[in-house]
This record gives sequence, C-alpha cells and structure tokens, in this order.
Amino acid sequence: MSHIHIPDGVVQDVWWILVIGYIITFLLLFYILKRLDREEIGRQIPLVGIMSALMLITMSVPLGFIPFHINLASLCGIIVGPRLGFVAIFIVNLILAFMGHGGITVVGLNTLIIGIEVFVGSKLYSIFKKRFKEPLSSAFATFIALFLSTVITFGIIFLITGSGDAFIHGHHDGDSIHFWGYSGWIAIFIIMFIGIILESIVTSLIVSFISKTKPELIDR
Repeated sequence: MSHIHIPDGVVQDVWWILVIGYIITFLLLFYILKRLDREEIGRQIPLVGIMSALMLITMSVPLGFIPFHINLASLCGIIVGPRLGFVAIFIVNLILAFMGHGGITVVGLNTLIIGIEVFVGSKLYSIFKKRFKEPLSSAFATFIALFLSTVITFGIIFLITGSGDAFIHGHHDGDSIHFWGYSGWIAIFIIMFIGIILESIVTSLIVSFISKTKPELIDR
C-alpha cells in the first residue's frame, strides 16, 4: 500500500512538494509517450487496460482483516514494462482520486511513488529471472520494490505533515490504527510487513499461473 492518503487542503506550508510531484510526473509521461512507437502501443494497449482495471480494483478494496490493499504495481511492470506501467499508474491514481481515494493534489506524488515500484519491480524481475524461476523472481522483486516505495511514502508523509499523523489516524473518524494489541507506528510497521509479504505471495502465484498458460507475457 504505497500511497499517500492525504485529502486535499491538508498540505499548506509545503504545497511546493505537490507541485514538484506533478511537474516530474508530467515530464516523465511526456518523455515516455514521446519515445513509444506505434507498434508497441498497439500491441500493449489491451494489456495496459487490463492491468489498469485490475490495479484500480485492488487499490480501492482493503483486504478486510488488515487495513491494507494490494497494488499489483510490480506485476504491472513485469507484464507491460516500466514505461507503459508508469502510464497505467497515472491513470489509476487519477481515477482513484476522483473516487475520493486520496486527494487530487497528491496524484503526482502517488504516481511517482508507485511508478518507482513499477520500475524497480520490473528491473529486478529481469535480473532475478537469470538465476531463479519466474514465481520466485517475481516474489523477490515485489518484496524489494514494495519495501522501497513504502519507505519513500513514509519519508514524504513525514516531510509533508511533520509527524505522519495523517497516515496513523483513520481517514474518516480520526481513530488511531490498532493491530494485535499495538497502536500507532508499531501497528503500521506490522501491517506494512504483512502486506508486503502478502502481495509478494499473490504476485508470485499470478506469475506462476501466467508462466504455465501464457509465458510470453512475462518473458522480459
């Protein structure tokens, strides 16, 4: 769950961080779309649409037993590559913002954070695949990518809020997060670790299925 869940209007003193997030995101989108050829776009558009729809669902539905949702961003990078994966991430974050999942002002930052997850997951998968089988490679890549993006998320939230309270407290009623008898940052760290493990396993299972049914999708 490498998202910044801060509603619009909360950030005032460091609004420039949000602006920089949008500027970098748009520059990257321009660079990516400029370098894509028509053949690649035509071949990958259906996969981009499928992955965008899948991520839109998983990012908006909590798992239930823990306040965590799966991204599948690394899987997106593995299947469509880091460039089109970044485009898909921007589309998904924009739609989620209009649905009230975070603010429209943090779409740029969210796209960059999860875009890093897409890039790292895709590149590490290609590296690990030279030594391990596809499912294990995807699990390792997803774990590292999620850990990195989560650390970046915490860092930005501390920079924006000064304390991270917007992440610890509930988005609606302000109640602190409690988990296994712990509260605050300890509960958050436990939840994040469990979530990272779960998403790594889910990604590995999906990649295992794809490797048996349509291996060309993950042959990077």
